[in-house]
Amino acid sequence: MIRFAKYADIPAAVELLADAHRRSNHADDSTFSPSMARAVLTQGLQRVGGKHDGSTMMFVAVNESGEIEGVMLGLIQRMYDVCEEMEATDQFFIVREGADPSSAGGLIDALFDWADSIEGVKEVRMGAIDAVTDFRRTALLYQRKNMVQSGVIYSRRAA
Repeated sequence: MIRFAKYADIPAAVELLADAHRRSNHADDSTFSPSMARAVLTQGLQRVGGKHDGSTMMFVAVNESGEIEGVMLGLIQRMYDVCEEMEATDQFFIVREGADPSSAGGLIDALFDWADSIEGVKEVRMGAIDAVTDFRRTALLYQRKNMVQSGVIYSRRAA
């Protein structure tokens, strides 16, 4: 089940982010901060409900046992930071390993529905990177949701 997130969901969302970090290719060279994660998620919930640059939404996927198995923190921002029109994107899109397969798609649908409800939003952009899982799996999910590839991302580790 997908629903709006509540402040009471923040501890479970922080644990999802911590688990994602443990599984990530940054686990050995970066330090996860639960307090920073709580702060970002709390700020995200504080900006829910707006329909302007900087507004957010936060949804959670809840399994049949009532446990949170996914979180989506979406953001509205100006297209390319300089346009009048806006785009929606995900700040966090994390689903627990072994979660119900419909959870990830449901969170994406929630982001789409939210973005479609805001006048001036022209595009939804989401990235698929290899930090936590094989980006190709995520890309296939996006394609099943009628998204198209619009570029690539390159990274370089600092010296």
